[in-house]
Amino acid sequence: MSFLKGVKDEVLVNVRVEVTGDLGKKIIVPFKARYKRLPINEAKVLVDNVRADIMTDEQLIQEVLLGWQDMPGPTGEDVKFSQEALDEAMSVMGYRKALVEGFINQQFEIETKNR
Repeated sequence: MSFLKGVKDEVLVNVRVEVTGDLGKKIIVPFKARYKRLPINEAKVLVDNVRADIMTDEQLIQEVLLGWQDMPGPTGEDVKFSQEALDEAMSVMGYRKALVEGFINQQFEIETKNR
């Protein structure tokens, strides 16, 4: 717990996934991801480790992702957060990229367009 106003141990982030469907059609899938908010030094080490191939995207997300909500499934029902669902999400480039970028963007307070 922080002494500073607005600083929490975890944060809910709007994530926007872009996947390619039939005939190259772009499909946008918005949902919310809950991440740990780490001290900047720790987050920098994790991101640097991913960039240096010391750590994988999967290892980073296992370390920092606490869950998600409002992730629509193929028939519109919400996909409950579980290890099995996370493994599947991480096997699809659009979801993998969105989850990793969501952590980096919130951790380092990078503004993103259309979120």
